[in-house]
Amino acid sequence: MGLDSAIVDKIIFGHELNQSYCLNSIDEVEKEILNRYDIKRESSFIISAENYIAPIIGECRHDFNAVVICEYDKKPYVQFIDSWKTSNILPSLQEIKKHFSSSGEFYVRAYDEKHD
Repeated sequence: MGLDSAIVDKIIFGHELNQSYCLNSIDEVEKEILNRYDIKRESSFIISAENYIAPIIGECRHDFNAVVICEYDKKPYVQFIDSWKTSNILPSLQEIKKHFSSSGEFYVRAYDEKHD
């Protein structure tokens, strides 16, 4: 299966990505991503969620992705992508907020080509 270059610009292997400071909510994650897009035009991110409580399972850790998409009105927005899910791999902002408890800690990582 091929990847559409309009969706996937580049796949990077073998680089350790620096993570952000701790963020305490999905709202803070969304704001951090949009700030990075505004400042450095970063548009593809890995989000690490740690120390959140899932029903039955207890404390968990989970990674998922986010991309910045600009619609026809050119206003950027964040689309979360959770490819580990077998259903609903493109959750809405409200669905992501509902999934992660308020006890969660979040870290944002992005590949910055200037660090090479």
